Amino acid sequence: MNKTWAKRWIIGFSLLFGLVLNLQSSGFGATAVVHAVFFYSPTCPHCHEVIEDVLKPLRNQYGEQLAIVAVNVRDPRGQGLYRAAIKHFSIAEDRVGVPTLIVDEQVMVGALEIPQQFPQLITTMLAQGGSPLPPIAGLMDTTKNASPGVEKNLPDKQRFGVFQKITLDPIGNSLAIVMLIMMATVLVYTLSHFSADMKHAPHQSLGWPVPAIAVLGLGIAGYMGYVESAQVMAVCGPVGDCNTVQQSKYAELFGIPLGILGIGGYLLILGAWLLARFSETRLAALSTLAIFGIALGGTLFSVYLTFLEPFVIGATCAWCLGSALCMTLLLLFTRKAAAAAFEEIIGSVTA
Repeated sequence: MNKTWAKRWIIGFSLLFGLVLNLQSSGFGATAVVHAVFFYSPTCPHCHEVIEDVLKPLRNQYGEQLAIVAVNVRDPRGQGLYRAAIKHFSIAEDRVGVPTLIVDEQVMVGALEIPQQFPQLITTMLAQGGSPLPPIAGLMDTTKNASPGVEKNLPDKQRFGVFQKITLDPIGNSLAIVMLIMMATVLVYTLSHFSADMKHAPHQSLGWPVPAIAVLGLGIAGYMGYVESAQVMAVCGPVGDCNTVQQSKYAELFGIPLGILGIGGYLLILGAWLLARFSETRLAALSTLAIFGIALGGTLFSVYLTFLEPFVIGATCAWCLGSALCMTLLLLFTRKAAAAAFEEIIGSVTA
């Protein structure tokens, strides 16, 4: 009898042990893990805001149940993975930019979407048994090997020297430095020759290049105003990193987005040009001086912003350079007419 019961216990234990092994091999009882990929730039303030305020607290909360791979888009390998993600998930042009977080098939872009959607998505995914790494070409191989630009730990905010900031965007920042030198040269030449122009420049009306350039500048400022106001990603093109610039603290003045200020400036120039073109002599002279003054102020402010891009922010906005070029050209095209208008006003006052 004892032998029979012993045999039954052995058989029962063996069956139970086999069942446990079976359940473990099928994944039952295993810890569910949500895998995510976070694309960021070391110079992007919104990226670090998301890291510090959203991702790190969630990692502390879920521990090993949340695995985040951080991909630096400034690194060539990281940029390649980002391009592969854009292609695989068909990310629209107006949503291309960092920070970007991908979980399973869900793509979240920006410092608004990620905190709004990611916490709930983690809960949902864990209830469904977790999620694997997103199917981005080359990502699996990169995470298995220690690769530059791809880390399994979230990065801390980095500090860069001036030279390091320039090398973060070498082509865009080099272009900004060239533009900075050109604007400074135009400013020095314009201001140093203004008094001489007053003596030799006859009265002249402003030609059609002025409104043409102003309309071009208005289009650029309008697009940037839309990007800043709607909080969408800018389409930057092959040069520069517009979104890093637009997400910096220098993208507004007194709480007003610079794109909106630019719209106002170009509209004032167009209005003053109409007055200068079709008004009486004195009003025309005052309007010409107003255009010159706006262009001068806009160029000086553009010099300040263009200096910040390579030397402080570490990224250059091609749209901003376009607006800076428009203001500089307006300064050049209005210089002689403004000198003649100023001489005319001075003469009428002293007569």
